[in-house]
Amino acid sequence: MEVLVWFLTIFGLVGIPTILAASFPYEWLEYACIIVNAFLVFIITQQLLEIVISLFSRPVRSFTSSVFKTITIIIPAYLPNEKDIIISTLDSYANISYNGGGAGSTFNVILAYNTPTDMPEAEKLLTNYQTKNSGWLSLYKVVGSRTKAQNINYVLDNAPGINDIVGIFDADHHPYADTLYRANYWLTDQNYDFVQGRCKVRPNKSVLSNLVSMNFDLMYCVQHQFRKVLFDVGIFGGSDGYWKKDVLKTLKFDPTKLTEDIDCTVRAIGLGYKGTYDKMMVSSEDAPPSLTSLFHQRVRWAQGWMEVSLAHFTTYFSAPNYNAWQRFYLVNLFVIRELICHIVLLCLPFMIAKMIWLNGFSPDLFGGLTLLYALTTYPLMVIAGIVSSYELYHKDLWLIPVSVLASIVWIYFEQLIMMRARVRWLLRQNNWMVTRRS
Repeated sequence: MEVLVWFLTIFGLVGIPTILAASFPYEWLEYACIIVNAFLVFIITQQLLEIVISLFSRPVRSFTSSVFKTITIIIPAYLPNEKDIIISTLDSYANISYNGGGAGSTFNVILAYNTPTDMPEAEKLLTNYQTKNSGWLSLYKVVGSRTKAQNINYVLDNAPGINDIVGIFDADHHPYADTLYRANYWLTDQNYDFVQGRCKVRPNKSVLSNLVSMNFDLMYCVQHQFRKVLFDVGIFGGSDGYWKKDVLKTLKFDPTKLTEDIDCTVRAIGLGYKGTYDKMMVSSEDAPPSLTSLFHQRVRWAQGWMEVSLAHFTTYFSAPNYNAWQRFYLVNLFVIRELICHIVLLCLPFMIAKMIWLNGFSPDLFGGLTLLYALTTYPLMVIAGIVSSYELYHKDLWLIPVSVLASIVWIYFEQLIMMRARVRWLLRQNNWMVTRRS
């Protein structure tokens, strides 16, 4: 089956559209290129707007809250995958102070883990750690769970004393010291129903780590910031996000979804709940340890987004409590974006087909826009992300040109991911592949 998936991925990415484009009359190919050109102009315009907005917008840096509500952090963990990192993650919470509401700690952490077989050593280590930190830490072993969603749902249904605000963090995330204060501000003073923070990769010496960091800077410093400033729309990304307790208990997470976080967000939108984004509410995480792990992670994300986009198609057009401007963006994000993914996949096959028809490369508008997108616009977005996250690069300036050049390769890496996700969806392959930590 794996061989079939790869064959269909490569053949669908390049072979089928190239054969069709080279087989039909050349005039048809020209008309098709005009349509692709229109979408490329739309993409390039949007990306340039994202760059301008992200560079000139100013996030909320200082604030005061009138009320400090208690907060519960839920950390879902798959113990075989996270046994070597979980203690260091818990240590990061032990160093957080959040006592604006009065004396003592006003937040607690719940670690909800699952494991297919008992792991006595790791579980004993966790139990001992919990005993020493019983004032703020609770452990729940979720028997029978196979997903992150089931772990979180179990806590929401069974754990006593869940506080007014619930934060969700993956098992490798280390929140910055002020994230709880910022979450309280957005959900209490600004009355949003959920808030997403910025996820930042902890850099190491590997090239892969720096490439993933580049991609995260683009997503969180450019695209999320653009979404926040121009449309006041927030999307929960699965970690470093906070919800009002009652909202999250109403929604829960669907364990059958590949991206249960995006599914939960869209269902929240469908019920009229509103979210926001805070660029300064930061948590750091590890990059996938290998290219294979990264590839499988991103395929799951792409397939999950497509799954959610199709499942909730009408929601984006009729979201209650959202104005026409915000609904337009939701349609763009979940409908037009998925369509554009397919359009972008046609750029390379159409260029190959044109060269077949013309016996060589002949510069024209289609080729020019394609090269502009690949060689200029996307690297400019990466530069904008770097400017917004300069603290990562100021000691290693060589990373800047490397990241810009790598962004061109990343475009085609993403195209491979998109086609793979669509082949898996067509073959009804919905199995969850855990992103390995080592």
